[in-house]
Amino acid sequence: MKTKPKGINFYIRYNQDPEKEAKKAFYKKAFLPLIAVVLVIILIAGVFTGMTLFKKNQIGDMESYVTEPANLQSYSKAKEVTGERDKKAQLYSQLETAFKNSNSYPEATEKLMDGITESLSGASMQSSEFDSATGNLVINITASSVSSIPSVVARMREMSQFSAVDYTGYNGEGNSYNATITCTMKITP
Repeated sequence: MKTKPKGINFYIRYNQDPEKEAKKAFYKKAFLPLIAVVLVIILIAGVFTGMTLFKKNQIGDMESYVTEPANLQSYSKAKEVTGERDKKAQLYSQLETAFKNSNSYPEATEKLMDGITESLSGASMQSSEFDSATGNLVINITASSVSSIPSVVARMREMSQFSAVDYTGYNGEGNSYNATITCTMKITP
């Protein structure tokens, strides 16, 4: 089967300028990608501008909500109530810990203090402090002679209520010597 050749339009061929056609093709190749890039940049800038305006509107709404007197009053009240709750929770936790610790050291009684007073022959107790968190009983004593302090510590070490009795030394001169004795209570299961 033979195909018919296409006819040539001599009028179009006559008016056709190859230089103009080359310039048109060049402009299409050069400027179309540039125009596409510019349009993409404009589109992206438009999206970012829209997002910025939306966020500014949200921030404005939040600022108006936050600065509204009724909301400020509610916030202040909630903050005050939360602070009171936290203080009470902390106090409750401290009391609960102290109660648990006091149950761990049932020997820290008046009977114990009487035993300590008996072991202080030649010395006198100035103060005592019991830390229920660590189980340490810190006793400050005053003795008239240096030699009585180690004997007091030795007698306290013999007491069955203590797992350890330590002292770091003494200070003073003449007829008055001070020492701090730390007694660690035995934990009762």
